[in-house]
Amino acid sequence: RIVTFSLLIVDSLVHGRASALYPDMISIGSKIASTLRLLTLTFAVVVELGLGMMVNNFALRHVAYISKLRTSNASMAAITRRESEADELLRTEHLLDIASQEIMIDVQSAPLTVAFLKAEIGRVSLLLSVVVVVIYEDVKAMQALLGIDA
Repeated sequence: RIVTFSLLIVDSLVHGRASALYPDMISIGSKIASTLRLLTLTFAVVVELGLGMMVNNFALRHVAYISKLRTSNASMAAITRRESEADELLRTEHLLDIASQEIMIDVQSAPLTVAFLKAEIGRVSLLLSVVVVVIYEDVKAMQALLGIDA
Protein backbone atom coordinates (compact mmCIF):
# COMPACT_ATOMS: atom_id res chain seq x y z
CA ARG A 1 0.00 0.00 0.00
CA ILE A 2 2.82 2.43 0.77
CA VAL A 3 4.46 1.77 -2.61
CA THR A 4 1.12 2.40 -4.35
CA PHE A 5 0.63 5.58 -2.36
CA SER A 6 4.18 6.74 -3.19
CA LEU A 7 3.58 6.09 -6.88
CA LEU A 8 0.37 8.12 -6.78
CA ILE A 9 2.21 11.01 -5.12
CA VAL A 10 4.91 10.86 -7.80
CA ASP A 11 2.24 10.62 -10.53
CA SER A 12 0.43 13.65 -9.20
CA LEU A 13 3.65 15.61 -8.80
CA VAL A 14 4.76 14.78 -12.37
CA HIS A 15 1.29 15.73 -13.61
CA GLY A 16 1.56 19.05 -11.77
CA ARG A 17 5.00 19.87 -13.15
CA ALA A 18 4.06 18.78 -16.67
CA SER A 19 0.90 20.90 -16.52
CA ALA A 20 2.88 23.93 -15.38
CA LEU A 21 5.61 23.51 -17.99
CA TYR A 22 3.43 22.32 -20.90
CA PRO A 23 -0.15 23.49 -20.27
CA ASP A 24 -1.36 22.48 -23.76
CA MET A 25 -0.36 18.81 -23.32
CA ILE A 26 -2.41 17.94 -20.17
CA SER A 27 -6.19 18.25 -20.08
CA ILE A 28 -7.96 19.71 -17.06
CA GLY A 29 -9.98 16.49 -16.64
CA SER A 30 -6.81 14.44 -16.37
CA LYS A 31 -5.38 16.90 -13.84
CA ILE A 32 -8.55 16.80 -11.72
CA ALA A 33 -8.63 13.00 -11.85
CA SER A 34 -5.00 12.84 -10.71
CA THR A 35 -5.72 15.18 -7.79
CA LEU A 36 -8.84 13.29 -6.74
CA ARG A 37 -6.98 9.94 -6.81
CA LEU A 38 -4.31 11.42 -4.57
CA LEU A 39 -6.84 12.89 -2.14
CA THR A 40 -8.85 9.66 -1.94
CA LEU A 41 -5.84 7.47 -1.20
CA THR A 42 -4.44 10.06 1.22
CA PHE A 43 -7.68 9.99 3.17
CA ALA A 44 -7.57 6.18 3.38
CA VAL A 45 -3.92 6.09 4.51
CA VAL A 46 -4.44 8.85 7.10
CA VAL A 47 -7.49 7.08 8.53
CA GLU A 48 -5.53 3.82 8.71
CA LEU A 49 -2.59 5.51 10.47
CA GLY A 50 -4.99 7.32 12.82
CA LEU A 51 -6.68 4.06 13.79
CA GLY A 52 -3.26 2.49 14.31
CA MET A 53 -2.30 5.34 16.65
CA MET A 54 -5.52 4.85 18.60
CA VAL A 55 -4.82 1.11 18.97
CA ASN A 56 -1.26 1.78 20.13
CA ASN A 57 -2.48 4.36 22.67
CA PHE A 58 -5.29 2.08 23.85
CA ALA A 59 -2.85 -0.22 25.67
CA LEU A 60 -1.09 2.75 27.28
CA ARG A 61 -4.41 4.03 28.62
CA HIS A 62 -5.09 0.62 30.13
CA VAL A 63 -1.68 0.59 31.81
CA ALA A 64 -2.38 4.05 33.24
CA TYR A 65 -5.69 2.86 34.65
CA ILE A 66 -4.08 -0.29 36.10
CA SER A 67 -1.44 1.92 37.72
CA LYS A 68 -4.22 4.00 39.29
CA LEU A 69 -5.81 0.81 40.67
CA ARG A 70 -2.45 -0.37 42.03
CA THR A 71 -1.95 2.92 43.87
CA SER A 72 -5.45 2.73 45.28
CA ASN A 73 -4.94 -0.85 46.50
CA ALA A 74 -1.57 -0.02 48.07
CA SER A 75 -2.98 2.99 49.92
CA MET A 76 -6.01 1.01 51.13
CA ALA A 77 -3.69 -1.77 52.36
CA ALA A 78 -1.66 0.80 54.29
CA ILE A 79 -4.67 2.12 56.21
CA THR A 80 -6.68 -1.07 56.75
CA ARG A 81 -6.65 -2.56 60.25
CA ARG A 82 -7.25 -6.20 59.38
CA GLU A 83 -4.17 -8.14 58.39
CA SER A 84 -5.99 -10.54 56.03
CA GLU A 85 -7.58 -7.67 54.10
CA ALA A 86 -4.23 -5.85 53.83
CA ASP A 87 -2.57 -9.03 52.53
CA GLU A 88 -5.34 -9.49 49.94
CA LEU A 89 -4.98 -5.86 48.77
CA LEU A 90 -1.19 -6.15 48.52
CA ARG A 91 -1.48 -9.41 46.58
CA THR A 92 -3.97 -7.74 44.21
CA GLU A 93 -1.59 -4.81 43.80
CA HIS A 94 1.22 -7.23 42.92
CA LEU A 95 -0.95 -9.02 40.32
CA LEU A 96 -1.93 -5.68 38.77
CA ASP A 97 1.75 -4.76 38.60
CA ILE A 98 2.52 -7.97 36.72
CA ALA A 99 -0.37 -7.37 34.32
CA SER A 100 0.79 -3.81 33.54
CA GLN A 101 4.36 -5.01 32.95
CA GLU A 102 3.15 -7.69 30.54
CA ILE A 103 1.04 -5.17 28.62
CA MET A 104 3.96 -2.73 28.33
CA ILE A 105 6.36 -5.43 27.17
CA ASP A 106 3.87 -6.53 24.52
CA VAL A 107 3.26 -2.97 23.31
CA GLN A 108 6.96 -2.15 23.14
CA SER A 109 7.96 -5.39 21.44
CA ALA A 110 5.20 -5.43 18.82
CA PRO A 111 3.54 -2.04 18.21
CA LEU A 112 0.83 -1.88 15.58
CA THR A 113 2.23 -0.85 12.22
CA VAL A 114 0.58 0.22 9.00
CA ALA A 115 2.55 -1.34 6.13
CA PHE A 116 6.09 -0.82 7.45
CA LEU A 117 5.35 2.46 9.26
CA LYS A 118 4.77 2.56 12.98
CA ALA A 119 1.54 4.44 13.56
CA GLU A 120 2.72 7.72 15.11
CA ILE A 121 1.60 11.33 14.85
CA GLY A 122 4.95 12.37 13.37
CA ARG A 123 4.51 10.06 10.41
CA VAL A 124 0.95 11.21 9.84
CA SER A 125 2.02 14.87 9.84
CA LEU A 126 4.95 14.14 7.50
CA LEU A 127 2.62 12.32 5.13
CA LEU A 128 0.14 15.20 5.18
CA SER A 129 2.93 17.72 4.57
CA VAL A 130 4.07 15.86 1.45
CA VAL A 131 0.49 15.66 0.18
CA VAL A 132 -0.08 19.38 0.78
CA VAL A 133 3.02 20.23 -1.28
CA VAL A 134 1.83 18.00 -4.11
CA ILE A 135 -1.69 19.45 -4.01
CA TYR A 136 -0.22 22.96 -4.06
CA GLU A 137 1.59 22.04 -7.27
CA ASP A 138 -1.68 20.58 -8.62
CA VAL A 139 -3.58 23.79 -7.90
CA LYS A 140 -0.87 25.87 -9.56
CA ALA A 141 -1.04 23.61 -12.61
CA MET A 142 -4.84 23.88 -12.76
CA GLN A 143 -4.56 27.67 -12.54
CA ALA A 144 -2.18 27.60 -15.49
CA LEU A 145 -4.50 25.31 -17.48
CA LEU A 146 -7.49 27.52 -16.81
CA GLY A 147 -5.51 30.72 -17.45
CA ILE A 148 -6.10 32.12 -13.97
CA ASP A 149 -3.40 34.47 -12.67
CA ALA A 150 -2.41 33.93 -9.04
